[in-house]
Amino acid sequence: MVLSNFLWLVFFAFTVIDHGVTMTYQNASYETKEKMLEQALVAANKNIVGQSLSAAEALIKIDSYGLEPFIKDGCFHAGGLCFKINENNIVTGIESE
Repeated sequence: MVLSNFLWLVFFAFTVIDHGVTMTYQNASYETKEKMLEQALVAANKNIVGQSLSAAEALIKIDSYGLEPFIKDGCFHAGGLCFKINENNIVTGIESE
């Protein structure tokens, strides 16, 4: 009976730990999506798509995370979003990273 109670206690402990880890990942995912939405709203309000890269950089000096945006792999990265840039350095669309 003691062994049975111990096993139930271990099972309960693992369940609590698993639930805690799951909630942590869920909260982090929610916060990431919230920041991406904030950045998308800024981009929509400032009409970033169709602007030149230099204009986009001037309009988005700091992203929704408080970081400086950067250019990598044909994208202007800001706030978890990829602003696609064509060969003429014009922002052509937005994708999530």
